[in-house]
Amino acid sequence: MKNNDEIRITSAIMIPVINESDGLHVIFTRRSNNLRNHPGEISFPGGRIEPGETDLLAAKRETYEEIGLKTRYIVDSLEPVMTLVSDHLIKPFIGMMENRPIVFNEEVAAVYFPLLKTVIAKKPEIKRYPHGKLFISNPVWDFKTYTVWGATGRILYNFKNWFKNNGKRALISCYNYNGT
Repeated sequence: MKNNDEIRITSAIMIPVINESDGLHVIFTRRSNNLRNHPGEISFPGGRIEPGETDLLAAKRETYEEIGLKTRYIVDSLEPVMTLVSDHLIKPFIGMMENRPIVFNEEVAAVYFPLLKTVIAKKPEIKRYPHGKLFISNPVWDFKTYTVWGATGRILYNFKNWFKNNGKRALISCYNYNGT
């Protein structure tokens, strides 16, 4: 682990929200099994921040590269989350997207579109994982065909708290969210 003087945001992700006829959906991706870091894991689109790039631009760029979504509106951002294995500090952004993704690149094996209301209603199981000499408590979300855990699980937990505290109001201004 780096000391406090060396810690900086190295990656950025987007929590993409799209409006479909049945309501708002959150988008997750399954990372390709061919990737070096976190292969096969469920994640939000995103990646490393390139030299000279802001964290927000990185999140937008990576989202477009990975799943073909353009950002319509940035609703908010969440506190950064540290990965425990690859030592990245990730800055999450919440974005309303322009369209449903049509294609995804070689980094993405699958895309999932759960309804936002399903995600918000879901209660995670808190599991303890060994990390060095410590045990880390981490929310784990079981969505039947996929499981969200690790840094993505912690980001999702923060997103759910954000939504309950002030996010619903923010989303209303974007898409006239009515709880469906």
